[in-house]
Amino acid sequence: MAFSDSRSWGISLGLRIPALFFNIFSIVCFSYAFPEGMLIWIILFSIVALWSLIDLIFLLDYRDFHPGIDLGLDLLSLLILGIMGIIAIGLYFTNTSIVGLDVADYCLTILRVGAVLAPIAADFHLVLFVRACIHVHQRRREGKKLNYEISEDNRI
Repeated sequence: MAFSDSRSWGISLGLRIPALFFNIFSIVCFSYAFPEGMLIWIILFSIVALWSLIDLIFLLDYRDFHPGIDLGLDLLSLLILGIMGIIAIGLYFTNTSIVGLDVADYCLTILRVGAVLAPIAADFHLVLFVRACIHVHQRRREGKKLNYEISEDNRI
């Protein structure tokens, strides 16, 4: 998303990079500890990471596209990371013998780290979503400003 001033661009870049890194680290944690059982989580988190990477490339290239794209995809990223992260926290911070998971202690520690990193990435996507909402609102307000003057010739 290209902003009108460099300060907004820098803030967006400063939020997108940690969101991408926290998401990638959570993918690494889940895939290392549970390589075969976490496939749906790895796929969903990879989709979010891919979106963050694409938007990061667009930010670095100063490409401009409609801010509604950021709004929708950051909302989906927020929901995916938030819901799945909260489920992971609930699952991996409880007693795993009750849930039926037979996981080694070091794998459980890695899973817990990944479960904490996903909601942190969701927080960054929440801030990016709010910024996209503000940007859409500004863009819609600018679109309503018309340079039209009423004179005697164009009155109805």
